[in-house]
Amino acid sequence: MHCFLPLAEQDQYQIAMQVLVGDDLADALIQTASSTLRNAATSNANQDASSDDVARTTTNGTSATKSSFPSTWSPGSSIQLIPPKLSDTTDRSLFRRARLAVFDPHGYRHQRGLRRPLFYKSGYLSCTQCNGMTFIDASALRTILELKSLVDFGKVRPENLPPCVGCGETAGLRVGAHDFLSLIQGGKEALARRRRLERIAAKMLQRAFRRHLHIQWRKSEIVRQRTIQLLRYRSAQVIQAMLRGRLGRRVFETEKWLRVVKKAHRLLIKHALDHYPHRKRVFWYKNEAEERQLYADYRMLVLRTGFRPPRIVVEQNIREIATRVLEREAELVGRIQARWRGLSVRRYLVVFRRELRRHREVRASMVFRLQRTVRGWSHRKRFSKLKSQKAEQNILGDYLATRATKNNDDACTEGMSRLRRAYVTERQEELTARLMGHSNPKLAGGLKMKAFFESPYGDDVVSGLMNHQVWQAWQQKRDLEQKDLERQKRAEWVRLKQLEDPQLAMYFKEEMTARNVYVINKLRWDRRALNNVASALKDYNRTGGRKYDFPETTGSARTSVFTISMMTNPSIELGFET
Repeated sequence: MHCFLPLAEQDQYQIAMQVLVGDDLADALIQTASSTLRNAATSNANQDASSDDVARTTTNGTSATKSSFPSTWSPGSSIQLIPPKLSDTTDRSLFRRARLAVFDPHGYRHQRGLRRPLFYKSGYLSCTQCNGMTFIDASALRTILELKSLVDFGKVRPENLPPCVGCGETAGLRVGAHDFLSLIQGGKEALARRRRLERIAAKMLQRAFRRHLHIQWRKSEIVRQRTIQLLRYRSAQVIQAMLRGRLGRRVFETEKWLRVVKKAHRLLIKHALDHYPHRKRVFWYKNEAEERQLYADYRMLVLRTGFRPPRIVVEQNIREIATRVLEREAELVGRIQARWRGLSVRRYLVVFRRELRRHREVRASMVFRLQRTVRGWSHRKRFSKLKSQKAEQNILGDYLATRATKNNDDACTEGMSRLRRAYVTERQEELTARLMGHSNPKLAGGLKMKAFFESPYGDDVVSGLMNHQVWQAWQQKRDLEQKDLERQKRAEWVRLKQLEDPQLAMYFKEEMTARNVYVINKLRWDRRALNNVASALKDYNRTGGRKYDFPETTGSARTSVFTISMMTNPSIELGFET
């Protein structure tokens, strides 16, 4: 059944249920009248009139609607909506008249009943549960029919069947307007009778099913109790077996320790019974009968003594004594084995050492020959390279030393030149300031240079250059002393090495020769340091050379090192310009 739900603000008394019964008859009518229906058009007024006729016919034709059911229809058959402008096939007389008229288009145009847009069996749905009636609105269907063509009408999705407004169910809906009051009344009595019978039958079924469940439960309970009993019996067997195994293992272990004690020497047992602070205290049986019974069956001995001490204490005591006996035996055996191994090793060690020494001498003689040959070849090959490399290094070292000495001498010469120029400039500035009255020597105790230095025209350029020259001279002296110290350490180390191994004298011969030359040159009279520099300079000035005016205290200064060679070549030693 294809239905349309009611729409608000529409005519609630019009019915939208269309029925087309008999597919073969509908196909015949559609194929025959298709050409006529394409040319037939109805106006809005005719549609309104048709709607009124439908409502009037539906309202006043309840009995006619009952008689309009075809013989092929049943409540379980499919009911379809009739497309617009088709004949109402629910009325068999209309079909007969159409056949006699051979589907005359003029007959369809003048017949009032054939101008209806919808054809349906009934617009009502009666409910057998609550005796209510449901109306179906056909306005939505008319709109669809106006918009859809005849070919596309079958593609419209059918709507759900509306439930009853009274009971809200659809199982009791029947097509047409009917009165089911008597049926409902009889149905209530039958329903009550049926419910009573169903209740009795349900009780019987429940009683039988409960009895069946009780029997099944009783059987399962018997099986459960038997299973628990068997499980307990089996568990008891397992527990007893485990306990007997544990007790048997205890007895076996104790008997094993007893055999150890029984076979042990009296001295070992006495040593085991001695008390040690860090070990457990033990006891032993002094009666021979108790000792025999202990070796025979210690459990009977414990039983006869009334479990004083308990069995576990006796077993632990036996195990402790046996452990001490075994430890003492292992210690004594280790000592004996060590003594024997020492004797046997010392017996064969003399022969082994002699043979080993002879074997090493034979192998070493061959190895020494090979090593001597290989070392000679490799050293001769390396010596040619090292000789050239050493020569290059010596040349480069000499060049760098010469350049460093020359740079140092140039720096000293330049420093002395700057100092002399600054000194001359300062003297000239002092003389100018003193002549112009800007410097008064009387204010400084008669010291004119001090007075000039304290005046606004004095500066510390000369003192700074002089400090720099003194610091540079001290640094040179320190470097020389450092080199001398390193040279002395090297000489001492070479001397000690030669004392340890006299054969190294050939190795250090060249170095010792250079050392001797250095010492001899240092001890020359013209290179010795002078203690009285002032007297030496005065003696040198009498020879008619360059005049030097050094103070008397110059020789007492720790940083002043002055030699005769410095006076013969002052430009190199002191940095003066000749």
